[in-house]
Amino acid sequence: IGRTAYLKGKLYRRGTVFKKHPYGLKDMEAKVLPPTLYGMNLRLMGNEVRKKIKTLADFDKMSLADALRKNGVSKKAIELINISLNYNSVETVSAGGVLYDAGKRRTAGTIPIKITGGNDSIPRALAASAREAGVKFLLRSKVKKISQNDCGVKVTYENGVGEIQTLEADKFVCTIPFSVLKKVEFSPALPAQKMKAINGLDYTQNTKVHLQTKYAEWDKRSLGSSIWTDTPIERIFSPVATLGDERAIFSVWTDGDGSKVLENMPEDERMTFAQGKFEEILPFMKGSVERTHTLSWSQDEFAKGAYSHFKVGQLSSIGPHIRTAVGNLHFAGEHTAEKAPGMEGALESAERVVAEIAET
Repeated sequence: IGRTAYLKGKLYRRGTVFKKHPYGLKDMEAKVLPPTLYGMNLRLMGNEVRKKIKTLADFDKMSLADALRKNGVSKKAIELINISLNYNSVETVSAGGVLYDAGKRRTAGTIPIKITGGNDSIPRALAASAREAGVKFLLRSKVKKISQNDCGVKVTYENGVGEIQTLEADKFVCTIPFSVLKKVEFSPALPAQKMKAINGLDYTQNTKVHLQTKYAEWDKRSLGSSIWTDTPIERIFSPVATLGDERAIFSVWTDGDGSKVLENMPEDERMTFAQGKFEEILPFMKGSVERTHTLSWSQDEFAKGAYSHFKVGQLSSIGPHIRTAVGNLHFAGEHTAEKAPGMEGALESAERVVAEIAET
């Protein structure tokens, strides 16, 4: 196997060859981990698109599970692929949408990019630059209504102390995730296709626990940057540490259907549970955890999920309407990006919206 894994109570190092697969999988399914099997099948589907045997629209008509079944992937292997899939369910996510996302990830490249001082250096720098340019920030405010006419836009919002106030502008750039925007009132109502996109776009449920630990024991065992598990904590990432570091931050990463186990726990209980599983999987790390922190994107009222994705049929039906402007309203954010995922996609969308407004 190509990475460290924990299956049915046993840790398997990279390079392990299963004499008998813990889940009884056979042939190629027994030689690789489910995430690798998933990647192999994505490449097969991608080849069909490149050779014009099928289109993304063809794959959009079927779930990822259906596409895997057509490729002969077994029921048990599909169940394991569904663990920490980056989507809510292998049975509901569009196979075409998954291929579309894979294309964006390829465009972004395979080398991880690290920001000196942490990723929050980017929004901090953008905010500082904006303030120097005279931009005013209204924090801890919730948008309630967006109204527009030919002259401009009026936004009704609730400020941090519960007062209802309004703000008027020539243009409105909306980066609110559709999972939250669906609760905002529009006047006049947006076109039906736009509202269908706002109301229908799905967001991957995601709950994480971060653990700051001493690094030496992980380091000397060469466990790599992640461990895939069949437990409720799903994946363990070591995203920032390098060989020889004294400390590391590990991320317990759960998403989709499986994230509900951690999501439904009170935060203190969630962190204790995740640390306990972390030490159960890696007993040599017991006693090395110094601090823990947790974040559930599913429960964040301003996100309601980590990132957007298409359910079956949505790449074709709502995909073309996600980023389109409506009058003086322009839409940006990772969910509107075409070329890159995540933070890079958000920045891409900002450039697009600036160009849209400049043209008008």
